[in-house]
Amino acid sequence: MRKWPVRILLLGLALPGCAAATAPQVGATVSTTSSRLLKITEAHIESRGNAILVRGRVERRSQQQRPVWGHLHLEAWGGGKLRGVKDSHWSVMGRYRLPGSTFRAKLDVPPEMVDEIRVTHAPGRD
Repeated sequence: MRKWPVRILLLGLALPGCAAATAPQVGATVSTTSSRLLKITEAHIESRGNAILVRGRVERRSQQQRPVWGHLHLEAWGGGKLRGVKDSHWSVMGRYRLPGSTFRAKLDVPPEMVDEIRVTHAPGRD
């Protein structure tokens, strides 16, 4: 009798547990400030050891298929003090691409020191 079908079945039962594991969440809140050209539609934070990973989505506000200039400015605040700053870029929202894009940045600040993450669009040429 072959044993490989049983092994495949056992492996399949083990995989959903791995897929359900998520990164530890940070107890901070996220606030976003969009501009007249760019809308920040999502922003999520996760703990990555002694740092915080910030990721999300942005979309054009206008219906025109032109590039949106600038960058995202991320600030980590804790105890009324600025704990960390990072600038992030999104992929180019070119003429023939979808109107939205994703961003991702890592703030080198211990998660337990942070109360709020602020994500702001800083328009203009970089």
